[in-house]
Amino acid sequence: MSFKEISMSIEMNSFIEFYNEDDDDIFENHDFNELRAALDIDFDICKEHKAYYSNGTVGYCGNVKVFFSNQRMDTFILLDLSSEPDGFDQITMIIRYNEETKNLIKPLSRKFYDRTENDSFYLEGNTLERNSRKSTDLTQYPKLIKFSNVEYLQDIEFYQNGIKLPTKINLNEIYSWPFTKEM
Repeated sequence: MSFKEISMSIEMNSFIEFYNEDDDDIFENHDFNELRAALDIDFDICKEHKAYYSNGTVGYCGNVKVFFSNQRMDTFILLDLSSEPDGFDQITMIIRYNEETKNLIKPLSRKFYDRTENDSFYLEGNTLERNSRKSTDLTQYPKLIKFSNVEYLQDIEFYQNGIKLPTKINLNEIYSWPFTKEM
């Protein structure tokens, strides 16, 4: 079984829509909902959005969150919720998926990305700097993050079926052949 990755930097508001401009009530962006459903991943992006903007630091202290497919731990959406204090609220999302589903996942990912307001980075494939293997390496957490005068320790969290898992998951085994991590 072979896997692919898509990485993108997008504005946190890309995941949600507002019912109207005078209201704070939000709902999940339709394109992101389609992508998430195609990956069989359940989590409440509206809850993540509200938490991101809730403490006044607007993501400066965000963790890395890995949301596994409901059935598999080798398919996931990774959100790096740290963002620089530049006002753009850009976060990194990495999608890891089974190559057999690329004809479904790639167009949905591109559709979601193309409709974002501040699109700055999109890559199908891996680089040394932006990949899930590096981002899920438990030896680097907690990691010291510094932005001008803001400093904090970033950690990593894992979720499946919409629930935070009680322990961190070592994903090293999914990056070696053969790997299938079915639940």
